[in-house]
Amino acid sequence: MGVHTGSDREAAPPKGEIGSIRRRCLEVLERSFIPEEAWDAYVTLCNLVPEDRGLFDGRFIPFAHRHRLCRLLSSNKPKTHPHFLRILSVLAAIRGARGKIHLHEWNILIDHAGQGWRRPGFDDWETAFSFYNDMTTGRPPGSTLMEPNIEGDINHVVKPDTYTYTILLNIAVSTMRLSAMRQAADIIHAAKLSPNKVTHLTMVKHSTLMKQLHGVRSTLLRMQDAGLKLGLDGINACMWAYGRNGQLDIVAMIYRLLRHNTIPEDNVEEQDGISTVTRFLEDEEYITIAPDIKPDQATYVLMIQVMAYHGNLSATMHVFMEMLTYLHMSPNDGIEESKDDSTIIVDYELMNATFRAIFLGFARHGIPRVKSRKQLSSQQKLANPPNQPNWTLANLKTVFDTFTSVSPDLVPSRSTLHWILSAFEKASGSDESLLRTVWKKLDDKYGMCWVAPTNRLDRWRTRLFPDTVAETDLTQDATFVVDYDPEEDAFLL
Repeated sequence: MGVHTGSDREAAPPKGEIGSIRRRCLEVLERSFIPEEAWDAYVTLCNLVPEDRGLFDGRFIPFAHRHRLCRLLSSNKPKTHPHFLRILSVLAAIRGARGKIHLHEWNILIDHAGQGWRRPGFDDWETAFSFYNDMTTGRPPGSTLMEPNIEGDINHVVKPDTYTYTILLNIAVSTMRLSAMRQAADIIHAAKLSPNKVTHLTMVKHSTLMKQLHGVRSTLLRMQDAGLKLGLDGINACMWAYGRNGQLDIVAMIYRLLRHNTIPEDNVEEQDGISTVTRFLEDEEYITIAPDIKPDQATYVLMIQVMAYHGNLSATMHVFMEMLTYLHMSPNDGIEESKDDSTIIVDYELMNATFRAIFLGFARHGIPRVKSRKQLSSQQKLANPPNQPNWTLANLKTVFDTFTSVSPDLVPSRSTLHWILSAFEKASGSDESLLRTVWKKLDDKYGMCWVAPTNRLDRWRTRLFPDTVAETDLTQDATFVVDYDPEEDAFLL
């Protein structure tokens, strides 16, 4: 999973087979659209490189194949640290063979350097910035970090573009460290670039993370003055900003206008309401939603995350059903024909985030059976009003049954599995027997992967099955990795 160096080369096949294996692997690199398949072919080729040539031979594995592999690896979602290491290894091999690393490849590398962890830290910023230095000084990728005294080559100097600066700014913002922000701002100021739409939306992200809605409004006003339209990505960013800061009324207004663009509200009273909401958002929040902008799956997922986190189960499930209806989706099928004969491809990463958000809602607001509402906390009462769907065990079981009947293409992350167990613990009043039943059902269907003693699933396993833990650990090779799930980044409130 790390950088392939060739130091652990596999036993070479007979010489007569090397040519045919090489041709097959090169064909995979030429045609495959599956990153993992292409990477495996590349590793096989690296193991076939004759010892007298080394991995930096540009003939055995042509540059065109390496460049295509880099593009393919960059398409992986979610972006993880192993993906970053793979891209780095491919680009290092290109440069080692005296090939040229293109601007878009440097941008890919810098972007991935700041991805893969739940929250990028200052170290991630320094890594990304070091690649920027390598690019602008003509040094091989990784030189600033590993060999700071190596000289650059003017023939390999690459001039950054606006996208490069925006990537750096986004990483700096994600660290929530002022020193990183200042450094990124200084670079952009020195380049004398005018901020584009993506730059402004990155500043919206910064204000969101810092819980500064006045900063969000100021940025939106600057975009308006510059004649930059928000677009759906900008509108989704606004929903995230106001949702993270607890302004559910604004989130609901934005969603109402987007929904109106999909299914118009026709009667007079509804039309008056739409006009009022439109004027308020434009005049007070500087958010303009054009009539042709309609919600996408990310919009629905954001809305579900906001409402579930803040305890509104009725709105959560209503939006979930709207998502399935308006996008012509089915939880049991990955692809379904829409009414206009176009094909809708379900993003299972977002579908996973949807269920994770709902289970997290049950983990936060779930209520066990009680004789009287007086036994509930004030927060539980707010999230479970009378005469409305509540965060009860019965409703949780319904959601769980739906989740486990979803297409096999949806594979839950460790984070989702953890929140399922947490939800059942909260809603059942810590019923250990029920929790063991849920664990076994999940394990039978998906396989419960605990990856380290610090992993949350491992703690669940130890708690629910203490008698079998020691025996299991003796028969399994432990794999120690960081307990990170990229999906955790979906909605950090």
